[in-house]
Amino acid sequence: MRRSCGLRWLGACLPLLALALAAPHAHAAGGQAEIEAGVAAYAAGSLDSARTAFGRAVRLEPHNFTALRWLARVESDLGEDARGEDQRELFAHAVEHARSAVQAAPDSARGHLELAVALGRQALREGPRTKLALSREIKSEVDRALALDAGLGIAWHVLAMCNVKLSSLNGFERMAANAVLGGVPRVASYENAEQAFEKAVFFF
Repeated sequence: MRRSCGLRWLGACLPLLALALAAPHAHAAGGQAEIEAGVAAYAAGSLDSARTAFGRAVRLEPHNFTALRWLARVESDLGEDARGEDQRELFAHAVEHARSAVQAAPDSARGHLELAVALGRQALREGPRTKLALSREIKSEVDRALALDAGLGIAWHVLAMCNVKLSSLNGFERMAANAVLGGVPRVASYENAEQAFEKAVFFF
């Protein structure tokens, strides 16, 4: 009698066990499908649809590097055309998701690049002191991206822009740089910007 009850219990539990074991695979498959849908929407210029798809992918797989990286890029791109608080929120989300992408895959050049781009766009909308404070992290992230993959044309472009922005500081901004960064980084120059632009063109 006991054996019969045990068999019935096992028979009832097996389907539940099978579902539990299949759930991670189903989530992974669903996440990949959402990523593919997001990439297709991005290629078609439908950024809102792309953001929705990548957001669903991240909810299915919170540590999926590809989904996080793409979501950061889309939010960063959307922020370019937004205004006011909407723009601030989009850039903040882009930075947050790019940081998560870097944590998920610290040795991926693309993750560091997305973080540098998101921070750069965020910095352009900030005041001089915040902009200068962010510039150190932007430079660090783009340097890390290029150390991992020197053939990333966009990374060279970001590095060039860093040099241009830092080299073109006015007197007030240089005073702020002295307070925030201890001065403008010595490596920042128009000459270095020109060299980085040339590499950006070469690798694009």
